This record gives sequence, structure tokens and C-alpha cells, in this order.
Amino acid sequence: MKLSIDKIFYVYEWFDKETQIPFYVGKGKNGRYLEHKRRNQKFLDFYNTHKCDVRLVYSNLTEAEAFDKEYELTKYYLAEGINLSNITIGNRGGFTHTENALRKISEASKRCWNNSEYRARMLEVVKKPKSIEGRKNMSKAQQRLDVKLKQRNAHLGKIPYNKGKKMSKEYCNIMKEALNKPETKDKMSKSNNSNKPLIVIDTYTNNRYTYYNINEFIRTQDYIENIYRDKRNLWRAIKQNDYYSRDKRYKFILK
Repeated sequence: MKLSIDKIFYVYEWFDKETQIPFYVGKGKNGRYLEHKRRNQKFLDFYNTHKCDVRLVYSNLTEAEAFDKEYELTKYYLAEGINLSNITIGNRGGFTHTENALRKISEASKRCWNNSEYRARMLEVVKKPKSIEGRKNMSKAQQRLDVKLKQRNAHLGKIPYNKGKKMSKEYCNIMKEALNKPETKDKMSKSNNSNKPLIVIDTYTNNRYTYYNINEFIRTQDYIENIYRDKRNLWRAIKQNDYYSRDKRYKFILK
């Protein structure tokens, strides 16, 4: 088993907020300590019936050091008579795959995708549209503070895999061909709000003015405030329906 030597691991404990007594000890990295999923039933039963919180005990550890500290802390609490929800005293799971294992996984994945039936079945699953209820639930989950924090911690301090790397000429040519296709240009044009006709309503007189797009509105109107000459500021005003000129207030509608 190959363990990571990067000092990105920590040991944490979940505890009862009223008694401050821990009920679970774990080891992890990034935002693992905030997760409620992938927990055993004993942990979930306690978590759902008590007011709980989590705290870091040790940090800046290698994976081996984190395993050792997790074992020591778990053993100490059990010796003190504290009933933890851990299934084992420490857990040597969560190891990093060796290069040989990664190569075998990659080869197996390629064999699967070379199978036309498997590829068609997987693409059908990906293309299947999500239900309206499913999209709403996903949107609600993405707005949760713990989910946002988990996503942030997952990328915090990490160097992007493509930083400093240039795209190959072959890949650039493929992208150019895709972007120059008529159907791609038509799709991008429809999705680009900057090219949508804009209706401006004078709420004082109820007069309606139609412009080809936002750029035309900015270019032709001399009464527009300087702050709205920046298209980003104008977009913000349109989204908030809160555009002001010197003596009038306007309402915007995108077709």
C-alpha cells in the first residue's frame, strides 16, 4: 500500500455540543471532516439525535502520520470509557493507488469504452435529461453553505492540472473545427444574451423602445449614465431591474 507523503492530512473528531464529548474520530484531507455521507449507521444515529459539531485535532500530517494519530486518539478515548461510533480502532483505508494499479484501471476503462454497446449505453445515461424536481433538488444542494465550503476546500491550495501547459496543435485544430461549424455558431448565438433584442420601457410614459441588442442601446443613447457604459454594469442593472437615468427609470425586457 502506497501512502501519500504530502502534508495535507489531518485528524478530526465529531462531538456532542452539549457535553463536548467526542463520538467519532476520523482521518481525512480537504473537506472530508464536513461530510455526513459515507458514515456508518451508528454515527448517523447519534448525529441525527444530538446537536453535533466537528473540530480538527491534528493537521499538516502525512497520510501515515494521520493514520497513526487517528489510531492513538481512538485508543485513548476507548480506554477512557468513551463510547465511539468508530467501527475499528483506526482504519488503513483510503490509500493512494500504485502506478501499476492505475495503469490496470486505465486499460480496463479503455476496453470498456471500446465496446460499442457499453459506450452507447453510457452515452444514453449521460444524455438522459434530469427531471424538473431533480434539477431543483440539485440547485438547492449547491446553495447549501456546507456544500459550498466542501467544494472550496476540495480545490483550496491545489495547483490546476493544466496550469502552464499549452494545448497541443492537434487539440487546437479540433476545437477550431468544432467552433466553426454552423450549428455550433447558431447555438452559441442563441445562448448569448448580448445578441438578444432588448426592449426598453419608460415607466413614466409607458413608451416602448426596441433595440437590436445591448451594444446598440449603449452606442445610440446619449442619455445613458456613464456607469452603464460598461456592459457588465448594465447587465447587472437589467438582472436587478434597477436601471436609473438622470430623470427617468426604465424597465428592460430581453426577447
